Amino acid sequence: MLRRMIAIAALGLAVALVLSGATSTSVGAQGKDKNARGKQLYMTYCASCHGVDGKGTGPAAAALKAPLMDLTRIPKDKDGKFPALKIRNIIDGELVVSGHGSREMPVWGRYFKERAGQTMSFSNVYALMRYIESLQVQ
Repeated sequence: MLRRMIAIAALGLAVALVLSGATSTSVGAQGKDKNARGKQLYMTYCASCHGVDGKGTGPAAAALKAPLMDLTRIPKDKDGKFPALKIRNIIDGELVVSGHGSREMPVWGRYFKERAGQTMSFSNVYALMRYIESLQVQ
């Protein structure tokens, strides 16, 4: 319970940091370029497996044991919305998707914390989650 409350508080802080950075650096940005940081993080850490287009056909995908999920068609939650918290928890490593068997996807939250600290980790995970949300097919 305490861990969940801390995670929610930290997510709120990360959202505030991302939004404050977004308003100061991307005023006037249009479309998917509004989250240039999320896109850059995705291209650096995710595209080798998930592909530049998010369809799971990156150059390293063939070396994995199971086919990768098409990140452009993430099932919506019960309210018909993008499941942002669930995706954030998968990226951060707090949620392991049972259908994947053993976890092949790196735990980016842990990696970001080791490299840049807790606050930047939450901010990076949030930016990645929002970029993946922008990939969704309408």
